[in-house]
Amino acid sequence: MANIKSNIKTIRKTKKRNLANQVVKTKYKNLIKNARKSNDKVNLSKIYKQIDSAVNKKVITKNKANRIKSRIACYLNKMNNEKNKVTTNIPKKPKVRAKNAKSRIKKATKTKKTTKK
Repeated sequence: MANIKSNIKTIRKTKKRNLANQVVKTKYKNLIKNARKSNDKVNLSKIYKQIDSAVNKKVITKNKANRIKSRIACYLNKMNNEKNKVTTNIPKKPKVRAKNAKSRIKKATKTKKTTKK
């Protein structure tokens, strides 16, 4: 524990600030979690609003906010595309290896034979 009065005060202040910051973080994290579970883009504007308010309160940085927004948007787009994708039974083509691949491997693994005279 700190002995100096100003240090005691700063400890009190940081505890209060940490609590306030934690509340802001949990709000947008819960919104993101719920959006991932439901896979719908309806709440995207709410998520953006909460993230922007966290930036204004200086809980997270601008770059982190942009990164979070981008990731959640990509995820939701991907999930919606998979839902709406029409599945057709087209067989996949087998992968074709290069013609000389086997011979190249054999050449590389061969050891040179030395003959005694």
